[in-house]
Amino acid sequence: MVHYTTSAAVRNAFDPLVGIYEWATFDQAPDADKLIEHAGLVAGESVLDLGTGSGRVIIRAKRRVGSALCVGLDCVPGFVDTDAPANIQASGFSPSPDAPASVRINLVRGNVTDGALPNLLRQQLGVPSNPTFNVITGLHVHNTIRPDAQVQALQTWKRLLAPGGRMVISFSALINGTECPASVTLIETPVPFQTQLLNTGQSVINRRIVAQKKIAPSAMWDICKQQVRDLAHRAGLKVVGQMHNIGGENVHNLPLSAPRPNEPANLMTHPNIEALLMTSDPTGYDDISLHLSISATRQLNLHTLAPDQRNIYHIDFLQQYSLSLRQSAEARGQLVNWSQVGVIATLRVRAPGTSAS
Repeated sequence: MVHYTTSAAVRNAFDPLVGIYEWATFDQAPDADKLIEHAGLVAGESVLDLGTGSGRVIIRAKRRVGSALCVGLDCVPGFVDTDAPANIQASGFSPSPDAPASVRINLVRGNVTDGALPNLLRQQLGVPSNPTFNVITGLHVHNTIRPDAQVQALQTWKRLLAPGGRMVISFSALINGTECPASVTLIETPVPFQTQLLNTGQSVINRRIVAQKKIAPSAMWDICKQQVRDLAHRAGLKVVGQMHNIGGENVHNLPLSAPRPNEPANLMTHPNIEALLMTSDPTGYDDISLHLSISATRQLNLHTLAPDQRNIYHIDFLQQYSLSLRQSAEARGQLVNWSQVGVIATLRVRAPGTSAS
């Protein structure tokens, strides 16, 4: 994942997706569903969605909270002017500030890391004082913030919470400055071609997800959860309830791939494991994380390394395996997307002297 330090850097990265963001990131839609489910929104709760993009999360939130204030924030002008308004209107709501509260979703252009964000929201929303929200959401946005600025970002968002409010944010594991690939998703174009009309009026070919390979071991999600607790503590927040894993689950409801050999993975010979990994079924959902872990441990002698070093080499091994999957998929005319090890967590303001979870 690339970390961005300025609004200009974000715009340079995401401007090419203006008008096609919902289409280009369609495989992330289940994460939005999971975040909203995790948030437990109820009617009357105000919501601020950080890095709203195409409005995927704030639209789902509006369906839950009714006439309460809903605001989507993004620093990419095209998302605020094109993608989000189009999807909001297609969902039966309105981005117009003059629309009735029951259907209105406000859109604001701004950087999620801006320390003056409360004042910006006050000005853009035309309210007499800095607004606060019952719930602040952020999907796949915190991990784009430079690591040394992530605590400060959480502290800025904390100032926007109403008393008793909560943040519902997704986080990615970060080990030695690198995210850990959780799964590889294979996408292909149906035959005969089907087309879809996008926000810009252009027509593109529809795609479908045909396979997902979970490659990261469960321990990586445990690392991610501890990192979130540490971040929360440093920001004066605490984790409330259970964190929800994202990145490796069968969220696309794919059929399970062919069953694995009956022989336990740790008893299989290395050549047999390698053969199994090389012939992984190109369709359906397949959890090959255990076999990959054993292969990495044997090839790289990971058991001889300290835990931190072991994780670094393990992630590099998974990245290389992901590239090999990509090459074989592209040879079949498929596209490849990666998901990173991550969690969705609910955060509340922590009373001084208390723990972060």
